[in-house]
Amino acid sequence: MAELRNLISQGYIRVSGGKARLTAKGSRYAAELGLKALNDEKCVKYMIPSEFVPVLNEYKKLVKSRPNPVEKYDQGYIGDTDAILRLAFMYERGDLEGASVLILGDDDMMGIAFALTNLPKRILVLDIDKRIIEYEKKVAAEKDLRIEAKLYDASQPLDKSLRGKFDVFLTDPVETLEGIKVFLSRCASAIKANGAGYFGVTHLEASLKKWLEIEKMLISMNLVITDILRDFSIYPTKDNIGLAAHNYPITNMLKELGAGEIDSDFFRSSFFRVEAIDEPKPLIKGKVDIREAMYKDDESLVTSKIAGR
Repeated sequence: MAELRNLISQGYIRVSGGKARLTAKGSRYAAELGLKALNDEKCVKYMIPSEFVPVLNEYKKLVKSRPNPVEKYDQGYIGDTDAILRLAFMYERGDLEGASVLILGDDDMMGIAFALTNLPKRILVLDIDKRIIEYEKKVAAEKDLRIEAKLYDASQPLDKSLRGKFDVFLTDPVETLEGIKVFLSRCASAIKANGAGYFGVTHLEASLKKWLEIEKMLISMNLVITDILRDFSIYPTKDNIGLAAHNYPITNMLKELGAGEIDSDFFRSSFFRVEAIDEPKPLIKGKVDIREAMYKDDESLVTSKIAGR
C-alpha cells in the first residue's frame, strides 16, 4: 500500500474506475527501464482439451443456479472455464481416473465437474454450508451423478471412517496460516500413503513469507510440492465479492485512494499440487476453536469478519 501511494504521489500511476494505470510520466519511465506491457491472457498451455469441452458446456448449465457466495463462510468461486481447467490438469497428472476424491469446501461445485467426466470412482464433498450440500445432492439426483455430499465443519476432526480412504484431495483454504494448517491437516488425514492433493493460494492475501511457512507445514506433513500453476484460477469480481457492499480492507483502501469500484478480476489463485511421501502426518488431529485469527490476519484484504460463525 505504501509503495502504491508513493507511485501515485510521484505521478507515475493514477487510480480510477477501480484500476491502477500508468500515467504518461509512468509510461516514459517504464520505457526508459526497457519494460513492455504484456497481454493479460493465460499461457496457451492453459487450454481445455477437446474431450472436456462437453463437460464445460454441461457444467455451465448445472451451476447456473448455485447458491450465491456469502461472507459468513468466506466464500467465492472461480470462473466456469477455470474450474474445468483445474479438472483437466488433475486428469493430466493422473489424479482423476479411477480415483477416490475428497473435496473440502466446494463453492466451485467441482464435485459436479468431476462427476460429469465419469472418471473418479468416488467423489465426496464436505462443506459447512447446507445450501451447497443440498444443491449438489439435488443435481446429482436429477442427472444421476455419482456425488456424495455431507455437512462438515473443519473445526472438528475428520470422521474415522474417512481417514486414509482417498487418493486425492481438493480444497481452497482460508489464507491465514492458522486456517491453512487446519484445512490441509484435515485433507492430509483423508488421503492414503502416496496420495495427492490440490489447493489454491493467492499472492494478494499470502506473501512469500506466508508461502514459505506453508511449504514448511507441507514438509512437516510428509507432503511435497510437485507443481504450482501461477494465477491459474480467476474469481470473477461481478459474481463473487460485491466489494462496494462490504467493509473489506481493500474497499477502504480504494476509498482512501479516491478510486471507483473494482471492475476487473483482480483475485487470482495459484494452483498447488502436492504428493504424500509415505503416510501423511497431519499437524492438527483434534478439535480446534474457531477464532478470528483463523480467518483474518494482517494480509487479509477481502475478509471482513469471522466466517462460519
